[in-house]
Amino acid sequence: MQDSQSMYCPQCVRKHLANAISYAKEILAGHGAGGDPDHRPDLLGELGNAEHHLQTSPEEAFLLEQALGIRRRFEDGNYIPYPSMIAELRRLWAETTYDLPELNIPARLVQRPSAQGPHAPVPVRATNNGRYVLPAGLVSRAPVDVLILPGNSAEELAGIRRMIDNLTGVNEVFEEGLPDTTTATTEYLLVWPAHTGIIRSMDAGLDYPMYSNQKDGTVGWDSKPQIVTASAWRETPDLNTLLAGNPLKWNSSIAPFADLTTKADKICCGTKRKFVTGAFFVKWSPVNWGLLSGSLNEKMEWKG
Repeated sequence: MQDSQSMYCPQCVRKHLANAISYAKEILAGHGAGGDPDHRPDLLGELGNAEHHLQTSPEEAFLLEQALGIRRRFEDGNYIPYPSMIAELRRLWAETTYDLPELNIPARLVQRPSAQGPHAPVPVRATNNGRYVLPAGLVSRAPVDVLILPGNSAEELAGIRRMIDNLTGVNEVFEEGLPDTTTATTEYLLVWPAHTGIIRSMDAGLDYPMYSNQKDGTVGWDSKPQIVTASAWRETPDLNTLLAGNPLKWNSSIAPFADLTTKADKICCGTKRKFVTGAFFVKWSPVNWGLLSGSLNEKMEWKG
């Protein structure tokens, strides 16, 4: 009897996603309700097959989460492809190509969500062949104070302090909470959630709001350190509340982000490729801290 682990197959995932793109186009061209043939069940089946191959690999949980989100939005929309569905499927297909050799392809337009919502893509020029690059036009709020939120172990906290040493534009670093309001601080604050980090040298004040889709269907803003105004944080010390209405927002799946929140014994190929190609941000599970810190150098940057 075939064991479940053998279900995982990157080539199979890519094939089913490619088929799903084709069927989505066919439905939009008229082969939906009343069409002959009606390709809605074909599209649903291809999405389900991609999920089946992904769900047997814990290391690919971040890809499964994206596939589930696409399928559920398709179902919730009465089995009509929503406007950005094809673009999302293409991005997901690209996420599964980590095992393919790199090609010398010139800089291109990469799709990122617009200010109108997380599923309305607009083109942003990539600055090099790597996928994980910060887009042009981001505004720096430096100098900024840094607030490290509670929840880290002593070892994690020491690593985060080394990450902060790599950043430019840092004023004061606070842990646990801000001093009283009579103490002067900078206008902007880099709020640093537990078990998140910045693993590249960069401007600490670079405003790059980025969210992650959580298992309960809500949006979480604790996927990376985030810039907020210090005055707003004093009134409402909660990232989800402060950033929920922010017009500049990108999903972590298409941002320079590495996810180590699923327990692992080694850095998987997909995550390793994100490190190698320039991921700036990382979120980890505490059980994976040793794995992450052992893969980074003394400055807490990728050494592979």
